[in-house]
Amino acid sequence: MAKLKYLFIAILALWMALYFQPLGRATDQPAQLTEAGHQLLERGQPAAAFHTWDKALKLYEQDRNSEGILGTKINQGLALSAMGQSPRVCSLLVEALSLDEWVCDLESPYTSTTEQRLTALLQNISSQPISALGLQSLGDTIQTFGKNEEAILILKAAVQRAADPNPIRLSLANAYASLYRQKLNQYELTEAYKAQFDPDRAFLESSQAALTLYEGLANSSVPALTLKAQLNRLELALALDPDAPQLKELYQQQQPLIPPLIGWITQADFNALSPVESVYARLKFSDCLLKENPKQDKQLQTLETHLRAALLTAQDLDNKRAIADSTYHLGKLYQYQGQIKPAKKSFKEAGSLATAIQAWDLAYLSHAELAKLLQKAGDLAQSGRAYQAAIADLEYVRSSLLTVDHPFSYREEIDPVHRSYMQLLLSSPQPDLKAVIRTNEQLQIAQVENYLRCGRLDLVSLEQLRGQTQTPTVIHILQLGDQVEILVSTDKGIYRHSTPAAPVIKHLEFLSVNIDAGLDRTGIVLLDYASALYNALIAPIKPYLPESGTLIFVLDGDFQAIPMAMLWDGEQFLVENYSITNALGSKVAQPQALSPDQLKVLFAGLSEISPSQRVLNRSTPPLPFVEEEVNKVEGYSASIDKLLNSAFTAQRFQEELISTNIPILHISSHGQFSSDIDQTLIWAWDKPLNLRELKSLLHRKKDRQPLDLLVLSACQTAMGDRRATLGMAGVAAQVGARSTLASLWLVDDASTAKLMASFYENLQGGKTKAEALQAAQISLITSEENRHPFFWASFLLIGSWA
Repeated sequence: MAKLKYLFIAILALWMALYFQPLGRATDQPAQLTEAGHQLLERGQPAAAFHTWDKALKLYEQDRNSEGILGTKINQGLALSAMGQSPRVCSLLVEALSLDEWVCDLESPYTSTTEQRLTALLQNISSQPISALGLQSLGDTIQTFGKNEEAILILKAAVQRAADPNPIRLSLANAYASLYRQKLNQYELTEAYKAQFDPDRAFLESSQAALTLYEGLANSSVPALTLKAQLNRLELALALDPDAPQLKELYQQQQPLIPPLIGWITQADFNALSPVESVYARLKFSDCLLKENPKQDKQLQTLETHLRAALLTAQDLDNKRAIADSTYHLGKLYQYQGQIKPAKKSFKEAGSLATAIQAWDLAYLSHAELAKLLQKAGDLAQSGRAYQAAIADLEYVRSSLLTVDHPFSYREEIDPVHRSYMQLLLSSPQPDLKAVIRTNEQLQIAQVENYLRCGRLDLVSLEQLRGQTQTPTVIHILQLGDQVEILVSTDKGIYRHSTPAAPVIKHLEFLSVNIDAGLDRTGIVLLDYASALYNALIAPIKPYLPESGTLIFVLDGDFQAIPMAMLWDGEQFLVENYSITNALGSKVAQPQALSPDQLKVLFAGLSEISPSQRVLNRSTPPLPFVEEEVNKVEGYSASIDKLLNSAFTAQRFQEELISTNIPILHISSHGQFSSDIDQTLIWAWDKPLNLRELKSLLHRKKDRQPLDLLVLSACQTAMGDRRATLGMAGVAAQVGARSTLASLWLVDDASTAKLMASFYENLQGGKTKAEALQAAQISLITSEENRHPFFWASFLLIGSWA
């Protein structure tokens, strides 16, 4: 990401330097300071550049030179961006352009309303070229937040105001490319997108738009601009996913264009760039060449030449991060060539340098590559230490307010490192099972944070709670390579059982297909697979489990799509012996039981088809039993506020949330959990609410006590989306509820009303949430008409069991 950041900065710095020429004798001093600041920035000294421009700003303010003031603030934004202070940059630019502060809000979702508001604001910006530069800088900045749609809108407005639009077209192309990568990263969390024709037009359209813009800049009159555009074009062409059906044609179109593009860049003059941007351009080119798996000596020689030139320039600049990054890339080249000793040395040096300057993203990559190299060489002790360092580095990245500025690919850069480390730990004769649990915990949290594109989640470890309070037995089920590992954490210790993955995954897939199809109305086929899974997963660990009580499951991957409650021992379902809850990476919000007098509920629901569903042609049936459901909930609650049908608008919902202090929010409306954050929706009367909007509504109340319980009784996971439970976990995490009760599939609303009535009745009777759900599910199991798992197994409790 640093390479891309410096290319953005260099584009703007070049045009700012050209734009601000001395305007007369009175402005000679600020103009000289402006030029001096650009020279410092080009040499990789952003802090010195910022302070130099601060002196220029004071002089422009004394002269009341509005153009000079705006231009200098834009320059200061470039320096702050190079220092990794993007939120501060955004605030500075918004103020300079007289825009509203909400433009910089990381939490605000991009909706049609956002688009309209932002468009209206942009129309009020002056048409002067200096405004175009300010908008370009703002667009580049918010793009690093992951707000790509907003960046595209802002950059389009900048193009319209620019005297020379080409530099801004490059920024616009980069924003489209970033949107493509963002969509790809989301879809990599699931295999579903590979089976869908086109789940999101933005996936294809953003990559097409970026490539078209890059190609249009191939003949720019500015050599530096042309080189940057073609480098980014090559990088994007190599990033197209050949497995995605919707990208197949575009991928095939781009493949024959890659070799001549590499040839052109090989002959290009990298000295046309500023020193610091030439470093990152060379590193980007080396990444592209390595992706092409070079075999010829000439190709490898080209690669090494660029890397050594990058390192020498970085050393001349005394730019510590650039030195570390160049060293890391040399390590990758040595690794590719099979030169183990120099590769190991380079990764160690890069990791140490990056750690010293707190460049945690680069430290993570360096330590991760070192760990894999050492593991392959058989040095397991050193490899383990390198894995530990890498995972510790990632914790620092997660802690940063700029997490989105380091958008690691979860599938390529985060998941494999954690799994390799867990496999390494488990290969020991005396494995550190606590470390395995801790690593799995970090992996699952990273997955949800990656999905939500948010900072750290406020959760507490179950292992930490075990030392403070009575904690139920925790069962971790994860797939590592060709084994399924089951770890059971109890007050007496941690126990392990391993089983071959192939038969377990086969039974899991068959059970999942039968659940999705909903064809097995007798339940006989479901019981066969549920029994096979019980025998593989539960029977071997039965000696470590209590006879009854609560079990907390921490499930990996495809296991998340199957309710553990329905596993069958041949006579009973698992839920008939245990109350069950699911935890996110063995972390939960601080448990706190609800007393009967705390059962205060805000109930929002739709029993009728809403206008919002009609507009979107959603083929969802009405939910006539919602009214019966709310009446039964009312009978067992201490108090209830109701928003039914036309009363359940987004505005009324927000007003009720702000004006009432309720511990329980119960939504009985059609909704969908998806591995795509923007497709995780809950339908209100007038509009669908996506996950980010829901979080925004729930967090607008100041000094709000966190929700104790969120109930989503009529939602379902997206059909065919194996990772759709990410959406469920995402809802639970984003709204900050201690516990969330939701359904994996859409259940008959009459049986849902019965289950919810029993759930609240048992809560009123003093049971924990997990015990109340268990009692409610057993009440359906023991009824003749609702015994089939279809009616009761769908409901999962996520988070605190209390």
